Amino acid sequence: MRAKKAAEKTGDVGKTEGEKTEKQSTVTKVVCGGSSKTVEWTEGLTVGALAERYRATLNIPLKAPVFVNGKKSNYKTVVQQGDKVDFRKPAGKHA
Repeated sequence: MRAKKAAEKTGDVGKTEGEKTEKQSTVTKVVCGGSSKTVEWTEGLTVGALAERYRATLNIPLKAPVFVNGKKSNYKTVVQQGDKVDFRKPAGKHA
């Protein structure tokens, strides 16, 4: 029963095993100051989730202003394939 409900959710009803939809892996670049990292993840990840995941690695300040592909954004934005997510540090401040 669970498999049927999962298939209905993904649109895989009536498809053979080889035809079933797989979640796409997505690659994006995350930048904070002089630090950057190219990351791979599954679809649906938000800017806020990226911030939490890489806060320590990239020294991302809490509530840092964020830009996606050069445009001011917010932490609820869903990141797309190839996006550049840039967390900005206030001038003269260290996290």
